[in-house]
Amino acid sequence: MEFSVKWLKRHIKTDLGHEKIAEILTEQGLTVDSIIEKENDVIFDIDITTNRPDAMNYLGLAREIAASGHGEIEYPEISVEENSSCKASDFVSVEIEDSRCKRYVARVVKDVKIGPSPDWMVELLESVGIRSINNVVDITNFVLWEMGHPLHAFDYRFIEGKKIIVRSAKQGEKFITLDGVERELNPSDLLIADAKRGIALAGIMGGENSEIREDTKDVVIESAYFDPATIRKTSKRLALHTDSSYRFERGADIEVLKKAADRAAQLMVEYAGGTLCSETIDVYLEKFEPKRVRLYLDRVNKILGRRIEPNFIKKTLANLGFDLIDEGENYFDYSVPSYRVDVWREIDLIEEIARMYGYNRFDSTLPLIVTPGKTKTDRDKAIEVASEELIKAGFFEAISYSFCSKEDNLTLNPAVEDMVQISNPLSENMSVMRTTVFASLFYPFAKNVNYGNRNARLFEIGKTYVKDGELAKEEYFVSAIAVSGEHGKDWNGTEYTIDFYRLKGIVETIVERLNGKKVEFENIDWPCFKKGHGARILLDNEEIGAIGDFSENVLNHYEVDLPAVGFELSIDRIIGKGLKEFKYKPFSLFPKVERDSAFIIDKTIKFSDIEKVVHSLDIPYLVDFRLFDRYEGKGIPEGKVSLALNFVFQADDRTLSSDEVNQLHEKIIKAIVENFGAELR
Repeated sequence: MEFSVKWLKRHIKTDLGHEKIAEILTEQGLTVDSIIEKENDVIFDIDITTNRPDAMNYLGLAREIAASGHGEIEYPEISVEENSSCKASDFVSVEIEDSRCKRYVARVVKDVKIGPSPDWMVELLESVGIRSINNVVDITNFVLWEMGHPLHAFDYRFIEGKKIIVRSAKQGEKFITLDGVERELNPSDLLIADAKRGIALAGIMGGENSEIREDTKDVVIESAYFDPATIRKTSKRLALHTDSSYRFERGADIEVLKKAADRAAQLMVEYAGGTLCSETIDVYLEKFEPKRVRLYLDRVNKILGRRIEPNFIKKTLANLGFDLIDEGENYFDYSVPSYRVDVWREIDLIEEIARMYGYNRFDSTLPLIVTPGKTKTDRDKAIEVASEELIKAGFFEAISYSFCSKEDNLTLNPAVEDMVQISNPLSENMSVMRTTVFASLFYPFAKNVNYGNRNARLFEIGKTYVKDGELAKEEYFVSAIAVSGEHGKDWNGTEYTIDFYRLKGIVETIVERLNGKKVEFENIDWPCFKKGHGARILLDNEEIGAIGDFSENVLNHYEVDLPAVGFELSIDRIIGKGLKEFKYKPFSLFPKVERDSAFIIDKTIKFSDIEKVVHSLDIPYLVDFRLFDRYEGKGIPEGKVSLALNFVFQADDRTLSSDEVNQLHEKIIKAIVENFGAELR
């Protein structure tokens, strides 16, 4: 934000030059990024963090400089002469129907003369990039930059029913703002209305229908406090960002409202020739109660690593506006001023002490921290195994937010409609907690694909959240998504095709490494997968996840133009079955013997069914067998499929003869043919 040194020096009595002032502000955390020297002024470009709205005005900056002991703050003298022959309450009344407006102050100035502002005010406003409009509007902008509180001025003639009502907008309500744009509102927006229509978009911009004009005579000054989250959401949704919304959405000072209105009224009387009506209309729903924070002196010294004198602490916090309300042998109790919305814990007070003491005065040594040894939990082990297998398969790990939109959850997991809501979401796209990791993992996947990565492969290990009464049930999942049908390379450069079966093999390996058992795959129509292209993953007949080719609905939702395949596996459910204790034995010194067989078999038969039959035979020396090819099409009868199986035999004490292996192989073939009506190709 840009600030004029000339304007700043109206509020701080100091002999310091602009370079020294910039140095002081920077040392106290208000970094002056650049200094622009003009003909008769100097402009500071100051980086003010969003948690410091109190410093986004000239009095706030002057307070910081004075607190450092380099000057004396000079507040404007606010003295208003009221005309007792007119009362504000005779002109207008104020009603607050929506509690998102905590306080509303109004003052009435009669018989103003709209004209140009004095040269000094025009010059100061232009120094911060504000174009002069007229004396009344300029005064509201001037007070905003001087005191930090946004104001608005209404032409009294256009307030229908002589009533101001603060209410939520109606669904689809149309409102034309001062920039001439008609905007469609909804109940999440806060509106300043009269008896018939909206006259201002609360905290953001006034309405065209009540703006100050050349023939305006009577003015109603608005000074109000609005809920920061409400202003932020409306401003973002409507893409309407103003100096007012910038302050309100960061937290205004609810206690300065009357003083700001009086300051504006004072200037209007002086520079617009108006008469100030008696009475201040002040509707205050919930009186401000200052936060009380206890500060322990030994904790200050421990956190900062050196002893800070109690007198320095007292003086520093007093200069910043914190009231000492009680003290003991080792503590001070402070009342936090209303303008410091960022201070509410002891550590916040310690930060104030540290920055005023000077960070450059602390020794640049790291504290000695001894970290106790940590034993890996079962979950740690499971996460490690899952990551290893996916990385070996050429996948990259992603870390995404646990938030998503309701539409994301419903697209991928429509069975869970009752979601965990975020009470103060940054946007609609992050308004609920995800019920499936797919909901947020799809965003970086889609970005990769749309940026030209036609072989995108991502995985994430994280929590899902399903509402369970008033709380949320949290569960760890490993999820993976890949472009289907593309060729990839594993860790040693071996090429392979990414498809359902490749991911199925990864799932089998992960579970077998963890649990020692084989999983089963049961065909089922899963909401996020193509019909007939999804399966649930079972371990001991309990569902632990799902796998399949994503449906067009899912791909269109995330704007992915390539086919994709994925799986989701519950880490916690696998752990619940118990982790396998590995007992290692030496490798056999004798060679393996392999046999391949292809069968024409009914399409409805699952490989897991064949596995069960082969395992039930208890074939000696059979150390492994796997499905390595599946084919249907030309040369294969309708309703049938060709499955190619690989069998591996090996003994620990000798080399198996061909006759031995052939006999065992024939036994397996016979069992498959008899049990499934298969035909050996």
